[in-house]
Amino acid sequence: MAVPTAARDYIAGFEAGLNGWTASKGTSLFNWNRHSGSTHSGHTGPANAQEGDHYLYLEASRNTPAKTAYLELSHFAGKPLSISFHYHMYGAHMGTLALEGFDGNAWAEIWRISGPQHIDHYAPWTARKIDLTGRTIQKIRFTGITGDYQLPSQYRGDMAIDHIILTTDAIEPSDDARWNQTQSGYGIYRLDSNVGIGTENPDADLAILGNLSKPLTGHVAVAKGSTHVTGVGTKFTQELIVGDSILIGQEIFIVREIQSDTILITDVPHTVGALNATAYTDSDLLHVRTGAEVDSLVIDKSGNVGIGTAHPAVKLDVAGGIRVGSETICDAKREGAIRYDDAGKEVEFCNGTVWTRVEGPVGPQGKTGSQGLKGEKGEPGEKGDDGDQGPKGEKGDPGKKGDPGPPGDSSWSINPNGIYYNSVHGVGIGKVPDSSYKLDVEGTARIDDLKLDNQTACGKLYTDASGSVRCGTDADSGDIRGVTAGSGLAGGGKLGAVTLSVDTDQIQKRVSGNCSVGQSIREIKADGTVVCEELGNYLYLTDNFDDGDFNNPKWDVYAGTYWVSGGRLFGSKNSHIQIISTQSFGEWEWEWNRKGNFEFWFINNKKNAMVMCSGVGYLVWFDNDLLRLRRSDGTGCVDIGITSISNIPDGQILSMKIIRKHDGSFRVLIDSNEVISAWDSTYTRSKYLGLYNWNVIGGFIDNVKLVNYLGY
Repeated sequence: MAVPTAARDYIAGFEAGLNGWTASKGTSLFNWNRHSGSTHSGHTGPANAQEGDHYLYLEASRNTPAKTAYLELSHFAGKPLSISFHYHMYGAHMGTLALEGFDGNAWAEIWRISGPQHIDHYAPWTARKIDLTGRTIQKIRFTGITGDYQLPSQYRGDMAIDHIILTTDAIEPSDDARWNQTQSGYGIYRLDSNVGIGTENPDADLAILGNLSKPLTGHVAVAKGSTHVTGVGTKFTQELIVGDSILIGQEIFIVREIQSDTILITDVPHTVGALNATAYTDSDLLHVRTGAEVDSLVIDKSGNVGIGTAHPAVKLDVAGGIRVGSETICDAKREGAIRYDDAGKEVEFCNGTVWTRVEGPVGPQGKTGSQGLKGEKGEPGEKGDDGDQGPKGEKGDPGKKGDPGPPGDSSWSINPNGIYYNSVHGVGIGKVPDSSYKLDVEGTARIDDLKLDNQTACGKLYTDASGSVRCGTDADSGDIRGVTAGSGLAGGGKLGAVTLSVDTDQIQKRVSGNCSVGQSIREIKADGTVVCEELGNYLYLTDNFDDGDFNNPKWDVYAGTYWVSGGRLFGSKNSHIQIISTQSFGEWEWEWNRKGNFEFWFINNKKNAMVMCSGVGYLVWFDNDLLRLRRSDGTGCVDIGITSISNIPDGQILSMKIIRKHDGSFRVLIDSNEVISAWDSTYTRSKYLGLYNWNVIGGFIDNVKLVNYLGY
């Protein structure tokens, strides 16, 4: 194939980046990675680059089966004529390397090779050159596909590529002619009369757009969804500062924190993660040197400008003197500007309104000057404000005695003996009289002769609710009309003295039985016989398992395994246990974390578990989303109460309580809320509390409390 002498070559040696190629993942966990030396896996990959120090390779470890990654070049001038490259494919589990072209509609395969192609790390790289003439190619890419292997041990498939040269028919412009090109192919562009470096749309005579092209030392890794970046052989503290941009894989971040040379934190998480990747940051935007390679002008990646220094520390860093000229306008836009005032021969600054001198620090106070001549007397000033009120003066002398006053309106006045007379002619004894009364007495009063106004024949006197004395008879007054004997009494009558006596025959018939020592009477029947019961009402049997075991009180395990942990009793799946007592109980209380199907039973026959309703007694069954209160006769169970517990989440700790009364009533409470109220006429004593784990893993009980009612 003849190549025009003016053909243009796009050369990628990967020594300082990807040289215009773009690495992207398809189904691969990793990108094509820039690397030097051997890869991280044994028995696969090259020992070093084909040319220079760096090359690209696709990691196969944990990246199978048949994972795909791409290396694409999409910006080049002219039509592709040929492409040459070097590849290295050493490893027993090697996959496939392919070359593809895009014609504007679809990708088409141009070349491919599969399987191991080299015998060891040190085998020479293979060179390949492919004719592209006659093809329509707008983009070109290498596709790496890892081996189609399933086992984690089949990792020996690290393929590598280096020194790619794409040759096109574009004319390589001379240095003078290049500026006349709309697109040079080297990142230098011209739009009308503007020139852009790194930007296709320069909006100034010279527009420079920096890019993340400066590779960092070493390699980095970051997990998917993490902002924590770690490095191997990196120098974060030397090559980066907080606020710098950093490219990891195909994603750009801002450095928020640098903890060491090998650890930094980004502003946002990495969306896909990266392993053993080369990170890139910004290069300086502009660097001008003299012929002697002395730094004259530098604009770094932070926008700091250095004149005479290669490392500007502030926005403008000048290694030498600065000459400031004159300026006339000072407004809000120019606030903070400085100038040299030619007339005053001083440096001034703009405060947003006027130019003012740059004042230095205050100097020491000068000596006191000679006293000047006495000035003329000034005009009187304005009258001042009133002063504060002065202190209180001393008490004056007593005045002269006044003339006697006129007589009062009564012959009585306030009397030192406690008699008062007011202006409405009321008299008070021991108090000032209430204006509602003519006579108001504080204390006991004695009246020898009391007459009520307009009452000639009163009969009886009584006081009403307000304390007023009235004539007549109140509602509760009157004579007893008759007395009737009630149950157990005899006698009565309507006139004269009335006698009531006890009917001894009836009293003696009421109670004819007795109870043994240690028992009490629970019921007296109509025929005088009694029903006895054992003493000990409201005795408690409790166990909170804080002692680390379940032996006091005694529990018996009949199936499975039980243990105490953290002050709680746990049981294995399909296990059951009973607590033993000499008393019968009417109330059970415990704490339980809701777990699957679980039974609590209350029976009177020792060592007879209620599994599958094989015992005689009662049980509370947590049946998935239902809570059942059941009675068992040994052959089967009957529901006597049922409710839904679907609103209680799995694992929630519940406070359970069961109450059974002598009348056959049952109450089931969860967290003090009654969820079942039922009645059962069958009476069964309950001296044992048992537990049965159907399908429970991690369930426990705690704070067991049994209450002994009389007669149970």
